[in-house]
Amino acid sequence: MVTKCSRLWKRASHIVLDRSETENKSDKILCARCNTLKLRQILRKGVPEKKAIPIGSLLHVIASANKCSLCRLIAHSVRQAWLLDRDDFQNEDLSRVECALYAEPAGYVPPKNKFKALFMSPARRLIVQAEPCPPPIYSAQIAARTDMQPQIRLLGKDASKLRQDPAFHARRVRQSGVEIELVKMWMRICEEEHGSECEEVWWRDMESVLPKGMRVIDVVQMRLVNTPHKCRYVALSYLWGGPGDAYWTTRANLMQRQQDKGVDWTELPGTIADAIHLLQLLGERYLWVDALCIVQDDLDDQISQIKVMDQIYSNALLTVFAAGGMSAQASLPGLRSRRSSFNQHIEKIQGLHLAVSLTTLDEAITRSFWNTRGWTYQEYVLSRRRLWFTPEQVFFTCRRDTWCEDVAAESTSKDAVYATQHIYSLAGPLSFPTGYKPGSSDSYIDRYMRAVQEYTTRHLSYESDILNAFTAIMNIFSKGYETGRGDPGYTFCFGMPVSEIENALLWQPSGSTLLTRRINTRIATPSWSWTGWCGAVLYSVVGFKATYPEASQSLVHAWLLHDDDGMARQLNVRNPIQKEWLSNGREPAVRYNGVQGMLSMSLLDHELPGTLVFCTSSAYLCVEKVNDDPKGAAGKSSQGENVKYISPHYSIFSIRSQHTDSPNIRIGQIILPNSTCASDSLEFIVLSRATDGYDDAFDQSVLGADYYGSLLNVMAVIDIEGGVKERLGVGVIAEVAWLAVNTQEKTVRLR
Repeated sequence: MVTKCSRLWKRASHIVLDRSETENKSDKILCARCNTLKLRQILRKGVPEKKAIPIGSLLHVIASANKCSLCRLIAHSVRQAWLLDRDDFQNEDLSRVECALYAEPAGYVPPKNKFKALFMSPARRLIVQAEPCPPPIYSAQIAARTDMQPQIRLLGKDASKLRQDPAFHARRVRQSGVEIELVKMWMRICEEEHGSECEEVWWRDMESVLPKGMRVIDVVQMRLVNTPHKCRYVALSYLWGGPGDAYWTTRANLMQRQQDKGVDWTELPGTIADAIHLLQLLGERYLWVDALCIVQDDLDDQISQIKVMDQIYSNALLTVFAAGGMSAQASLPGLRSRRSSFNQHIEKIQGLHLAVSLTTLDEAITRSFWNTRGWTYQEYVLSRRRLWFTPEQVFFTCRRDTWCEDVAAESTSKDAVYATQHIYSLAGPLSFPTGYKPGSSDSYIDRYMRAVQEYTTRHLSYESDILNAFTAIMNIFSKGYETGRGDPGYTFCFGMPVSEIENALLWQPSGSTLLTRRINTRIATPSWSWTGWCGAVLYSVVGFKATYPEASQSLVHAWLLHDDDGMARQLNVRNPIQKEWLSNGREPAVRYNGVQGMLSMSLLDHELPGTLVFCTSSAYLCVEKVNDDPKGAAGKSSQGENVKYISPHYSIFSIRSQHTDSPNIRIGQIILPNSTCASDSLEFIVLSRATDGYDDAFDQSVLGADYYGSLLNVMAVIDIEGGVKERLGVGVIAEVAWLAVNTQEKTVRLR
């Protein structure tokens, strides 16, 4: 059956691909099953999901695709949503998959004429129900962020046949290029109708002044100019690389580029040249592009502009995102050339033109090379309005809406009902925060952790840029949450928030890649900060759950840091609130409250930048990989479900100790590299109290049941030189066990 499925699918895929750029001009013969469907009635009155109309097996639909227009649409939609063009799915067994159709509202704009409203129905879309989805395909869908429900929409030009408004129906996309008037309409609606919702930025005032020394390209006179007062400009987010550095602005060509016609078209790579052409078509005059507006061989100019990236992008009227290429040499798809990836499939069935929805914005961005680059993260986080150029179509996103070429979703009516997701969900925790309250530490540390998780999945051409490409993010935290007097130099140390250092230290490797130490001669990269490692990190990770401030207690009373400016300073860590511990009769008579040791600033006189010094207790304990331990714990995810930490590079290790009553008992757990030798004992130091529960983190049959605050957050460290320690991993240990083992109070020098 698998072989037959593969052969049928390849044949159907060939048919669909051959027809992807054309429209069936007249009704074709439908298969016997599809011929019984009354599409006009289905799209006008709707069909609830629980009463979905059976179509038959997916194999039957695929086999009928060469002779039935509706089967062809269904096959194309499933093929697109299920990623069946991928080589690893060509032989997937689809014999058990059954298909059905239902119709649900896509959106509705109430007519102003109440009498007309009696005869109008909301726009509806066809949803293809294909079940069961094979697990490998489902996992791939989640990773690729595809549309989980394949959709087929009616073209807006046929809406009147069903007494429906054209809004929220499909729209034909021109392969020859984007319709500029459509982009102008999107910008006009957002500016005129959305008001402060899309003008204001949560981390700064509306009257924010543009930074001094900022330059923009005048696309009329084709020259670099100092930014005019209250300048209306567009920014560009794109990929460097490809054409070399001849197009950069340098000290040698700066004066020439400030002359009329001084910016030479022939020197510019495709992305930048197209962006200039786009502004000319839109009637906008000024464009900001980093490679041209920052003097690339002037370190002072670079540093001054990097420090104000949050102002540059948040003040821009719009940011153009070149998410369709691999380098700066790539053109903006559909602007001055035909789209290379164009796959809008339209069929005429029972007098109605039906189209398979194109790739969603989430999926297009997830697939893009743009989404893998480190610098682009802060660029989309900071932008108020975004114009995305993807291989298939152009999208516009703002605080209120997402619009695209293939769906007519624009509406100025406040009563319009949206039945689809219109906010770009990859925009992260910082672009459109809800429920923000100044000084709220819970949302502060939560959003910081999520931002780090998203940023560290990306890559940098120069590892020394790890902090530079995150500077704007630190700026908006400092300003928006009014921490450290609004100065990121006081708010952050090596990318870590000073006031929440005990929580920020709890990052874990994501598991997908092996973290390696960041070798850098320009800036300090300490092991205790995620900036000191190449690779993705998580704060909510399978196996553990990061403890947020409202449920944590620092057990280090003072922290000293040798900063990157050569000065030693005491960190202004948030004063932990001493909670009244719940009394349930299971707490020990003695609680662990940290070490009250005194720190001297002279301790840091001869330390390297990035050395963190604090007093705590230490113990040497053995570890054993959980996968090799039948009594080992699986851990707990951020959502609370029991899961195993599965990774080719890391595992959960149980922490062991000799106990007076029972030898070699499990007293905690930690995530460590798989290469960790279980026969050696490791040094552990205490950081804070973990008041959130962890399933089966220690042997409760020996140590007693867990209780509120029964676990301590600990760090495994190794010696590197001269008594200085380096981070190996972070885990938890039962408080009662820590009080029973042989501990030593010490001053830790962590680098």
